[in-house]
Amino acid sequence: MIPKTGALRRATVAALVIWTTPLIFGSAGAQSWNAHLAVGMSSASFTGESDNAFQYRSALGGGGGATFHLTRAIGIRSELMYAVRGAVARDAVIDGEQTQLEARFAVAYIDIPLIVVLRLPQTFPQPYAFGGAAYSRNIDAQLTLVSPSGESVTNGDSSIRSSDFSLVAGLGVAFSVGTEELFVEGRFVGGQQNVRPERPDAPLNNRSFLIIAGIRF
Repeated sequence: MIPKTGALRRATVAALVIWTTPLIFGSAGAQSWNAHLAVGMSSASFTGESDNAFQYRSALGGGGGATFHLTRAIGIRSELMYAVRGAVARDAVIDGEQTQLEARFAVAYIDIPLIVVLRLPQTFPQPYAFGGAAYSRNIDAQLTLVSPSGESVTNGDSSIRSSDFSLVAGLGVAFSVGTEELFVEGRFVGGQQNVRPERPDAPLNNRSFLIIAGIRF
């Protein structure tokens, strides 16, 4: 019996998928996991509606995590990272009045991202892209006011939301060194919640860019 055209087409497509999937994604036997440690520098600011023109501020950060490799090309990564966000406003507007003070917002977060990593297998060095989401817990928020003479006063800032939810995306490249792997990556973190909940009429969101270097083992 000659098979019908539709059935033959479906069988051909299925055969192609079965044949090409290991070449693209690697075999199921490639499942493994590894841990990593990383340090880096972040540049962060606030975006949204404000009387102040916020500028970026920089800070060190770092942490670690683990990646479960579903295949040679696809992995799922979870991390525990320390990051400082915030912003700088020169000639800050305070209580509706223009001042000559510089306002420096520093908000320390513990980030818990869950991201999907896509690699190009069998390349050296190995580029990869990633994206996902992160929950961030505010562990310390401070506002420092600096006068034109350089005198400063720092106080806790209770107006900052206690947590944030962010979207994460980035690119990286990895280098094999013996049995370990060194990597460098850049990531964008875009906050999705208003960081000052008492002002729903003028929401502000976190935005930060990070350059991170680390080792996987």
